[in-house]
Amino acid sequence: MLVAAAVELGKEWVAEEDVSKVNTMKIAFPVLAKNDLDSPLGDHFGRSPFFTIYDTETKTVVTIDNAAEHFGGVQSTPAFLKEHGVNVLVCKALGTKAIVLFDQFGIGVFLTRSLVVREALEGYSKNELKQATRTDGCSGNDEHHHHDHFQ
Repeated sequence: MLVAAAVELGKEWVAEEDVSKVNTMKIAFPVLAKNDLDSPLGDHFGRSPFFTIYDTETKTVVTIDNAAEHFGGVQSTPAFLKEHGVNVLVCKALGTKAIVLFDQFGIGVFLTRSLVVREALEGYSKNELKQATRTDGCSGNDEHHHHDHFQ
C-alpha cells in the first residue's frame, strides 16, 4: 500500500524508512480552531473546519480554512491538502475510502489520540503514531461513533 510505503516529493518517491531524511515535509492536522500548535484536533478529519499545517524545514505553522467538498468546495480533502504541499496527515479518525484516497495522492496518514496539534506533532516526531491502513478506517458515516482505532 502506497500510504504505508512512500511520501511523494515532486517527482521522486521516498520510502517510509527514508522519510526522516527528507528536508521539507508539510504535516496537516484537522483542527476545530485557529490556534496554531495549541489548536484542538477535530474528531474526524473531513468534518474539521480548519487544517493546521506544520512545515518541518522552516518550522512555521499556518492554519487554513477547510475548503474541501465537506465545506462547500469542489475538491476532495486529499486533493485540497496536496495543493497546499501536504505530505502527511495526522488525525484521530477517517474512513476507509479516505485512507485509500490519501494513498492515491501520496499522502501518508497517521493516527493520534492527542487533543492538540502540539501533542500530535510530538508523537509524530518521535515515531509514536500508528500509520493508518484500510483496516483502521471508520466503516460508516456515523460521526458520533466511538473513535478508538488503536486496537
